Amino acid sequence: MKRQQCISGWIILFMLTATGCRPHVERPPVVSTHDSFSPAPEVKVLQEHIAKRQWRDRDSLALAVEQQLAAYPYSKDSLSHATLSLLRARLYDKVYNGDSLLYYLTDAEYFFGRHPAYFRERVLLYSRLSTYYFEELGQQIPTNFYMNKVGIELRLAPEDYFSNSERAKRYRDVATFNRSGQLYEPAVFYIQLSLKYSRLAEEADPSLLLWGYGEAVNIYREMDKMDSAQYYMQLLDAHVSRYPDLVDTADLDLMYLKASYYYGRQSLDMALLYCRKIITVKAQHPEAFAVKELAADYFNIGDVLTRLGRHQEGGRYLQRAADILLPDSTAWMNDLVMLRENRLRNYIRAGNHGMALAELEAYLQKSKEFHNQERLRVMEELETQYRVKEHEKHIDQLNLEKKQVSDELERRNLLLLISVLVILLVAALVIILIVMLRQRRIVAAKEKITLEQQLLRSQMEPHFIFNTLAVLQHMIRRQETDQSIRYLQSFAGLLQRSLENSRESLVSLADEVSALTYYLELQQLRFERKFTYRIVIYKGYEEEELMIPPMLLQPFIENAIEHGFRGIAEGGIIEVHIEKQGPVLECIIEDNGRGLQDPQLREGKRSLSGTITRERLAILGRKTRHPASLTVTDKHTQGRTGLHVRIIIPYQ
Repeated sequence: MKRQQCISGWIILFMLTATGCRPHVERPPVVSTHDSFSPAPEVKVLQEHIAKRQWRDRDSLALAVEQQLAAYPYSKDSLSHATLSLLRARLYDKVYNGDSLLYYLTDAEYFFGRHPAYFRERVLLYSRLSTYYFEELGQQIPTNFYMNKVGIELRLAPEDYFSNSERAKRYRDVATFNRSGQLYEPAVFYIQLSLKYSRLAEEADPSLLLWGYGEAVNIYREMDKMDSAQYYMQLLDAHVSRYPDLVDTADLDLMYLKASYYYGRQSLDMALLYCRKIITVKAQHPEAFAVKELAADYFNIGDVLTRLGRHQEGGRYLQRAADILLPDSTAWMNDLVMLRENRLRNYIRAGNHGMALAELEAYLQKSKEFHNQERLRVMEELETQYRVKEHEKHIDQLNLEKKQVSDELERRNLLLLISVLVILLVAALVIILIVMLRQRRIVAAKEKITLEQQLLRSQMEPHFIFNTLAVLQHMIRRQETDQSIRYLQSFAGLLQRSLENSRESLVSLADEVSALTYYLELQQLRFERKFTYRIVIYKGYEEEELMIPPMLLQPFIENAIEHGFRGIAEGGIIEVHIEKQGPVLECIIEDNGRGLQDPQLREGKRSLSGTITRERLAILGRKTRHPASLTVTDKHTQGRTGLHVRIIIPYQ
């Protein structure tokens, strides 16, 4: 019955598009003598005092706000006036004066509801309206309506407008009010948002996740989705274990949560355990709790005991609740109905049919009274919505008049708008032309870089070919026919690979490594195995298809063989290591040769290959915008022999 009334009330609410039952206040158009995003300085001072709670007493502060309201009427400065009205409503928050509170909230909404930039003010405003309808009037429909408007404002606000902690708390409040109105779909939506921001704010305030998980348990428990409720209860328990200082052993909120959770799962022994803990904590602090609050705890225990089959013990607890509630004329009707229902169940299960019959009559009577009250409450809410509808008709009339004024202003501004658009169009055309010219210069620069790379490769490759042909000539003169043929075949294959690579500005790393291996095998054949080599490359390079300029590593290996191993009969070692470091390749070439101690080397034997490689790397660095470098270190300074060459190559 309660669910049907709630749903019907919501349908009427959306039909009326309610904004609350408010006093009628006519206002002139919105004006402001200050920056449209800043109230008057005197008003900002009052804002800071209220935010920091810097006042002697609430009455003196309220008087100061009312004096400023008189100094800033709506016709003089609408933003300052609306800000002051909201401040005045906040001072009514604890000491309710319903009509005055609603008046000031309505006064503030007239401005803030029409200016999209003021998200924080609207969140505060709608929260106060929701609290007013819930605590002052007990009307669930407008309560949920305004609380959901809080959720909408939070979602529309920029991400940095509210802190993660504030969003987590506000979204949890929206979820709680939706659950209380049995609107479970939005309740689930907003509790998930609350948990999202609670996790982001966990380091600053871990308690947010604790109560977020607790609210999720309540929502899914009431939806009878016990698997989801169990999941969030497990998260809650894990969170308490992680932050044991968050809750006290006498934390009643957590006890009520667990008692309700285990009751919903039909784990009645555990539910009874937490119900008894609640009674124990309240008995230790009797001054902090009203006797009426104990009644609900007593009939909860009585209900659990009855369901466990302990009828006599359950009857005693139900009698305790009855001794408190039945003589109390101010007892809540909902508690009385639940008490009668639980006692009726106890008598039936205990087989006491005479008492069950008497209790049934009392239960039916209280149920009738309860439903009559509910009908009256719904009728009052419908009457409220009717008054809202009449109020909105008047607002529509004001909006129509405002629209007529706005249309006139639009006609006057049309010519100015057209002029501005023409200026913007001309400016856009100029910008487009500038961008096109810049793009052409960029394309030309790229073509220049490509031609420079091709030129540098053309300088590198004849140098290599000259050395190779000299070796072949030497073999022929020595009449080493078989070795010359094998060498020539190997050289032909290497030359073919080199020619294929020379057509491209970039080759795959796998192809470059293959050519390098081919070259080393060729040189081993030439020097009759007087050196060994090892190439170590990171795993999976063949599948990645990384592209690099060709012939970057070969000149340094050639120098190691031709110059570094000069005068060495055997035992030469060349190691090549290639590793991927982010957007670049780190290539290390090491040998154990003579290093730079040879006077000929110091005079520039290797200068040509080093200079060309540095130029190629500089061009590649400019093109890829990643670091490219060449470092040659003589290991003699470290007490060893040979060279250490480190090349950083950006890949594409």
